[in-house]
Amino acid sequence: MSTLEKFFADLDEELTIKEIKKRIESEENPQKLLVEIRNGLRIVGKKFEMKQYALIELEMAEELFRICTTAIETLSGKKDLDHLDKSDKGILEDIDTTDLG
Repeated sequence: MSTLEKFFADLDEELTIKEIKKRIESEENPQKLLVEIRNGLRIVGKKFEMKQYALIELEMAEELFRICTTAIETLSGKKDLDHLDKSDKGILEDIDTTDLG
């Protein structure tokens, strides 16, 4: 697990954004960062399924994903990042939220 994935999975917005800024400044490929953000989102989903996270953490992860993708686009200067491709759809939708008790 990369540092970025860990920060995201821990829902640490400040460290996640700092890591994104650092890696964009070192000219890392923005697509690679998006892959790691997606992986962090999947980890959050698994934690939710294992009842380590509640629904509020799932909602926080969704918001953090949006913040991260906006930061990556802004910092990299690329507005055409394919962060909403088919592989992203359903990451949160596939999680069973019917058993919230």
